[in-house]
Amino acid sequence: MTDESVYTIFKANVPEGAVEQLMEVAAAMSELTSSEPGAIAYEWSLSEDQRRLHVYERFVDSEAGMAHLENAGPELSKLLEIVTLEEIECYGPASDELREAVSGFPVKFLRRFEGFHR
Repeated sequence: MTDESVYTIFKANVPEGAVEQLMEVAAAMSELTSSEPGAIAYEWSLSEDQRRLHVYERFVDSEAGMAHLENAGPELSKLLEIVTLEEIECYGPASDELREAVSGFPVKFLRRFEGFHR
């Protein structure tokens, strides 16, 4: 069986004084995402100085990734009003539909070629 899962790492800079607002959006987005059956992992991390944000998202496949974009889209807009997006790295077999849906963002697609996960 092949692994169709797709995951992304969203990387952004957080302006000084915006952490409280960021925490509110993160909580809302996490709650929305927790109800998505195709969401495998969803983790928010801040650097020690609270100026660098990484969000790790893993979905069973591209279709689940698309469902997430539709579900969390309004909150994503709020997030992008707070942080400065640097890049999104996308790993796995992203479908053409998913690639098109994120084409307006600074996304780098990477193809897995070796390894495993449990």
